[in-house]
Amino acid sequence: MTLSLAVLGIVDLPSRWVESGIALSVLVAALNNLYPVVNRRVWLIAFAFGFIHGLGFASALQGLRLPAGAMAASLGGFSVGVEIGQEAIVVAFLPLAFLLRKTRYYRVAVLRWGSLLIVIIAMGWFVQRAFNIAIPGFSAIIPN
Repeated sequence: MTLSLAVLGIVDLPSRWVESGIALSVLVAALNNLYPVVNRRVWLIAFAFGFIHGLGFASALQGLRLPAGAMAASLGGFSVGVEIGQEAIVVAFLPLAFLLRKTRYYRVAVLRWGSLLIVIIAMGWFVQRAFNIAIPGFSAIIPN
């Protein structure tokens, strides 16, 4: 929904706000893996995060400056492509995650340390975008 609204120019937020919101959503999700505080209506938070991420995807299409008809086709193709990409990752990873879910390796190495790494990266990403501060050496992970 927000992807369509942003690409069509109906919603236009500064990229700094959108990128900060995306970083914050990733940070909250990773922190929730470490310290579960969101345990009710998780779908509602995921829905809100989806709106923010849709605005982020829009920037990829807006730069194309296509005519309306071509933009509609590109919007549809892009949306389908993103969904197929996400499904491919889930289909590839889910069986392995299901098999490992009760192992100590998964709980410690994947969930805890992986979430902690994501927290650090998302915090850096948020600081860079929200406050326009370049973190030395961090641009190799998250470009300015």
